[in-house]
Amino acid sequence: MTQNVDASEEIVQETFLRIWNNANRYDRSKANPRTWMNRIATNLCIDWLRKAKEVSTDRIEDRADENSSSNLEFIMNTKQVSQMVQDAMMKLPVRQRLAITLTVYLDLSNAEAAASIGISEQAVESLLARARRGLRNDLTPKREELLGRVSNG
Repeated sequence: MTQNVDASEEIVQETFLRIWNNANRYDRSKANPRTWMNRIATNLCIDWLRKAKEVSTDRIEDRADENSSSNLEFIMNTKQVSQMVQDAMMKLPVRQRLAITLTVYLDLSNAEAAASIGISEQAVESLLARARRGLRNDLTPKREELLGRVSNG
């Protein structure tokens, strides 16, 4: 969500600190532990995004063997495709990006994502539809470039 490794690490630490400090207030009848943890992390991400003036992306270190040009080319193409998708994700409104992140990257059900965000399942479905439409509108003009990079890797 943050596209910032340092911020993400801090959010994870703060999430577990809050879980530890508030464990006695957790009510299993209201939410399962995964949903409760995701809700805390989600709120911290939203707070960080609201405070951040600029969200930066961190560069992934090359782990390729310098002698392997085909391996390096594959990694570079993969990074470029990943960056294009990340850029498209970052253009989405925060709640749409959050819905995609929870359901696609964290593999939560729509009901679990709804509980994590604190909205209805129907609202999550609406956010997902708008997010997918936004991603499609942003990435479709780049389709040939994306497919070329994937197939060349």
